[in-house]
Amino acid sequence: MAVSLEVKNIIKKYGKLVALNDISFDVKPGEFFTLFGPPGVGKSSTLSIIAGINQPDSGSILMNDIDLQNVRPQDRDIAMVFESYALYPHMTVFDNMAFPLRSPVLKKEMTYREIEKRITEVAEILELAELLDRFPRYLSGGQKQRVALGRALVRRPNLFLFDEPIAHLDAKLRYNLRGKIKEMQKQIGITTIMATPSYDEALLMADRVAVYSIGKIEQIGNPAELFEKSKNETVAKLMGEHSINIFICDIEYVEGNKFNLIVEDKYKLEVGNAIKSKLQKVDGKKVKLGVRPNDVVICDIDGCDIDAEVYVYEMLGKIAIISLKVGNNVIKLRCTGSKRFNIGDKVGIKLNMDKALFFDYKSGDTL
Repeated sequence: MAVSLEVKNIIKKYGKLVALNDISFDVKPGEFFTLFGPPGVGKSSTLSIIAGINQPDSGSILMNDIDLQNVRPQDRDIAMVFESYALYPHMTVFDNMAFPLRSPVLKKEMTYREIEKRITEVAEILELAELLDRFPRYLSGGQKQRVALGRALVRRPNLFLFDEPIAHLDAKLRYNLRGKIKEMQKQIGITTIMATPSYDEALLMADRVAVYSIGKIEQIGNPAELFEKSKNETVAKLMGEHSINIFICDIEYVEGNKFNLIVEDKYKLEVGNAIKSKLQKVDGKKVKLGVRPNDVVICDIDGCDIDAEVYVYEMLGKIAIISLKVGNNVIKLRCTGSKRFNIGDKVGIKLNMDKALFFDYKSGDTL
């Protein structure tokens, strides 16, 4: 039966450094929950406290409403997979995977046949059945990582913790393995928490995501919520293969309760009623406008909102990523690669204001 987990008000300090500042979240039974954010923001520290490797300065961890404070790490029934494979070089794949089943805790509970059966089942899921007699030195990086995953899977623990398990692999291997991890997690139904700095892994694998900045959680939600309804500028910048474009705008008040946006001190954009209601909340005369690369469109200069200059052109098969200079600002747009551009080309762009986000100029909170 899958377990629930509740992390409550965790604070962890290393000297004067506050690594985790009042971290709280809950994970539902059988859920794939991801801790997402750049390196050094506290994701691994959170996992190590859940596993019992480190102790928090304050706060608590509850598994099925049972406080783990006084439960030893080996008694928590938690399996953790690290970025490094940590395989025993003198053991075969079979023996590496069997190692946790031969521990004093499980040794008396399982016969050799039962151990063999469980390893065979997991090896089939991870496509390791033909490799069980090999030693780690004869395996590729992706195969080694699958063995490390298999070693955790055979235990059938209460909880999986994955600490950037595929971050160091090449792009194709990461793509294949993240699908395999998601598939096996759903098949087995074990509650899983994964830490990753990868936007793709966080959104494609998780049921819900906790977005970390330095020592704190900015927002928790499903991938669609985080992308479309980012709580603030920090979350909006993290949510996307390419960061959201930010424009500094002056608010021009016009007679009759109308507003215009002056983008980069030069370009005037008229705004509709939906945007007008957001601008009325602004304390001051400046606002930040956020537009994602997919919502910037190249058009003829004569009919455009903003003039721009091609700064970098990156062709990625049928898709092109173009960096443009708008005044002193550099923005990105994503488009089909059917039309080519050269560095220095003058172009016009339109912004899809229906999908734009507005952030308070001072606090960065979404309006």
